[in-house]
Amino acid sequence: MARTIDPKQRMIHRLLYAAIAIVLVAGIVGMLAQQTQSLDGSISLEQLEKNLGQDPYHFIVLDVRTPDEYSEGHIPFAMNVPVDQLPRRLMEFHEVRDRQFAVVCESGGRSKNAVTLLKHNGFKSVVDVPDGTAGWRQSGRELVTSDKSPLRDLTQ
Repeated sequence: MARTIDPKQRMIHRLLYAAIAIVLVAGIVGMLAQQTQSLDGSISLEQLEKNLGQDPYHFIVLDVRTPDEYSEGHIPFAMNVPVDQLPRRLMEFHEVRDRQFAVVCESGGRSKNAVTLLKHNGFKSVVDVPDGTAGWRQSGRELVTSDKSPLRDLTQ
């Protein structure tokens, strides 16, 4: 035999479930807002390394140093697009401009200019790596010389 529930108890249960749902949604929104904040402006070497290790397609890393600097060693999965070539090569990235871009140079000077250029041309999520390749090197992280950028796969 089914037990009847008092209407007052039913209302209390509904309010309790609604409160739990609101707390869960607020937590999810807060987590998403925190992630979005961390991607606005700049990214630390630690955050970049963590994202590179998970999925090389998650972040598109643009190295805006000269080809000679790039060939001496660069952050894994980075693609070399010298800052002086970037304005005329923007159309190469048209298909992927909604992805997350991390821009790196040697120490943060050239990458700031590249970030500004990309944002002004409709790229949705572009961050600077202010410590640059020099910071990556000084922290003991490995630099690579092979060109295995996933961006090549995405733009061809």
